[in-house]
Amino acid sequence: MLRSPLLILLYVFAVATAPGRTLHVGPGEIAAGLEIPACDVNLTLTGCIDASDLDRMAGFITDITTLDLSGTEIVAYSGPRFGSNMTSAPESTLPAGILAGLRVSHLILPESLTAICDGALMDSRITDIVIPENVSSIGRSTFANCTSLRSITLPASLTTLPDRMAEGCEALTTVNIPPGVVTIGSRTFFGCRGLEHIGWPAPLYEIGEEAFALSGLTSADLSRCTSLTTIGARAFASCPSLSAASLPEDATDMGQGVFFECRSLQSVRLPASTVSIPSLTLKGAENITTIELPTGTVLIDTLAFAGMTGVHSLTMPSTVTDIADGAFENWSGLNAIDGSRLTLVPALGEDVWAGVNQSEVNLTVDRRLENLFLTTPQWQDFAIGHTSGITQTDSGLQQSVTAGFNGTTLTVTSTVPLARVELYAVDGRLLTLTDMPDDNVTTIDTSSYTGPFFIVRATPADDNPCVTLKLMRLN
Repeated sequence: MLRSPLLILLYVFAVATAPGRTLHVGPGEIAAGLEIPACDVNLTLTGCIDASDLDRMAGFITDITTLDLSGTEIVAYSGPRFGSNMTSAPESTLPAGILAGLRVSHLILPESLTAICDGALMDSRITDIVIPENVSSIGRSTFANCTSLRSITLPASLTTLPDRMAEGCEALTTVNIPPGVVTIGSRTFFGCRGLEHIGWPAPLYEIGEEAFALSGLTSADLSRCTSLTTIGARAFASCPSLSAASLPEDATDMGQGVFFECRSLQSVRLPASTVSIPSLTLKGAENITTIELPTGTVLIDTLAFAGMTGVHSLTMPSTVTDIADGAFENWSGLNAIDGSRLTLVPALGEDVWAGVNQSEVNLTVDRRLENLFLTTPQWQDFAIGHTSGITQTDSGLQQSVTAGFNGTTLTVTSTVPLARVELYAVDGRLLTLTDMPDDNVTTIDTSSYTGPFFIVRATPADDNPCVTLKLMRLN
């Protein structure tokens, strides 16, 4: 690959032209006390080293900017305990935690290196790193909390990015994800606030919990990752700059809060085959103005869409049967719900619509379900059917019925002949029934009825459907 040789050439050039020292060493010599020369810029080592040498370098190197190990080989170690009770280590390997806290800016790893174990470079001061192409495995937390790290170049053969690999690398801006990567682990890039862009490998099939939470990503277009099925809980939670996201059709195994508190998010596409929308999925996504629910959605779980104040209208798929606690809490901008496709009245948890001015929201439902919606707690608080002045079209015939209060006097007017007008309380009790006069205008005295809400049902003189209005009496 072009990227790795080019970067290595730059390192070699820097080493060759900047002041520094070259030492040829044997295994164990540095650990035994070989003096590491103080130099302002570069130290180049050649020969053989082992894990005990690496451990001493991490603890004693303080004044070196570049440590070049490209010309060394790491040999197997077996001997006295050092570090965290280590008595043995394999060849061509950076053991767990071996260079943690290393105080150099530039580290060039041995070309013969094949494995990097858990936390090998965590908490170090490195600013950039190139992983040699021979490395086939990288452990967890390899670069965790390397707060100066700006770029990572990974070998092309890598298929898994481990848990917490770059967690807390807040300065990280550039990382290549190899084209064959299929798994990104949990918290792999958690807190990488400088990481704005990333290339998504097509074979990717799993993203772990909080993999990109609190990162600087501005977009997450995963639509070409057609093998992606699993997205862990809070995978993109609290990304302050994330403005657009698109998930592939079959990514149906989603954890809670995938886009939790992504307040800059303006557009999102959920997987088309989603059946259950998990809790907290888009909670706090206040800048989204349009949300399309997957056509097969059955369950909308707790607080799934809470706080999406920018959405003005919502279409319910025909398959929705359950909406859990607070699912649409604080949708203060909502003014219309199209429930005409629903085949039953969805069961509601507690405070599903808390913070929504329901009396001002027009809910359109199938006329065969109107009475059920009008008598079901929480649903009955919407303006169900057709509010005053709304026109209903059925079988090509346009009907228009309006109704309104003047004090306690209700006036109903129609542009087509009506057979009768019925007045109901919101609990479904019939209060009065009156025949419609020839001029299609009638008044009803409601002073003897309590409550602010009433339902008017107007029955046409022909076979057309009834028109139902929900009204609020102000006094």
